[in-house]
Amino acid sequence: MIEINHNKILESLGCGGYLLTAGNAEKANTLTVSWSGTGVFWNKPVIIVPIRKSRFTHGFIEQEKQFTICVLEKEKQHLLHIFGTKSGRDVNKYEISDTRLADAKQIRGQIIDEAGWHFECKVIYQCDMDITAVDSGIKTGFYSDGDAHTLYFAEIITAYKL
Repeated sequence: MIEINHNKILESLGCGGYLLTAGNAEKANTLTVSWSGTGVFWNKPVIIVPIRKSRFTHGFIEQEKQFTICVLEKEKQHLLHIFGTKSGRDVNKYEISDTRLADAKQIRGQIIDEAGWHFECKVIYQCDMDITAVDSGIKTGFYSDGDAHTLYFAEIITAYKL
């Protein structure tokens, strides 16, 4: 395992998506996340991820208040499609993608056991979007069904490469 300062790899998050896993050793779910933001809030390195309330993973984040992120190596980018188009409510994504979970290093969550950058994150603030306050073009394009996001502000506890 290689440990590195998070600033060295946060730019990788703009690569078209990454995998977010929430839950615990007994039950977890992973989804593809394409939207995010990073920065420093309250003197902590933070990632902000929007997760729609309708997503299966949303409940796991609500329960555990933590998650992990895996920025995949290029040869594994095809996994973004599998984890982004199938619901863990309906299928076992790990079986159909031939991936497995492993224990995270510093939080009680799980990581995707694949080569790449891993972030272990603890939710320090969250808020539900008020879609009535969103620009009308964005509202029409992304929220016409009323399925809003919860914005999770999560401290990056550790970042490393497998």
